[in-house]
Amino acid sequence: MTSRDRPVAQLSYEEASSELDTIVDELEKGSVSVDDLVGRLERAKEIVEELASRISRSRAQVEKLVPDLLGAAQAAHGSASPSSGTDTSGDRGSQESVSQYPGGLEDGYGEDEEGGYEEEGDPLLF
Repeated sequence: MTSRDRPVAQLSYEEASSELDTIVDELEKGSVSVDDLVGRLERAKEIVEELASRISRSRAQVEKLVPDLLGAAQAAHGSASPSSGTDTSGDRGSQESVSQYPGGLEDGYGEDEEGGYEEEGDPLLF
């Protein structure tokens, strides 16, 4: 059974994306017969809708996980104290590791209008 025979929801993201590329190539080359045109366009629409849905769900999961990750990183950073025998004055190594995460004060990331994270000039693509 080829990917063309399987429901779109059963395809991996890569399989669906590859099939969509194939359909687009066929349409651009004009190699789709008039009899198959509507069916190929309907399949392309199904694939686009499924991939958009997966991207949306993944984005929501990432946006939910990022605050948890930031909290864990900040908790780990906050647990290092001078009384632990580690001198962190002047050592920005641990502070820089926290600021590499989206939402950090010094990393160029910021929350966008929808509550997601975006690096200035380079939005996250999900």
